Amino acid sequence: MAELLNLRTMKDIAEGEVNSLTDFIRHHRAKRARGEAWFIQQEQILQHRRQVVKMINDEISRRQEREAA
Repeated sequence: MAELLNLRTMKDIAEGEVNSLTDFIRHHRAKRARGEAWFIQQEQILQHRRQVVKMINDEISRRQEREAA
């Protein structure tokens, strides 16, 4: 079984996905190669990934506060 990822690694991966998807959407908007429904769907996926990054950051902060206490 694969080893579980730590929070910092998960955060790095999630931030990379956000940056990659942001660039991907920008590229396709410039080309105007997709319908508006596709962009709406991709923006929802992007929002989800941003929320995942925020949740990971919040958990890292909580753990740091617990360790400091």
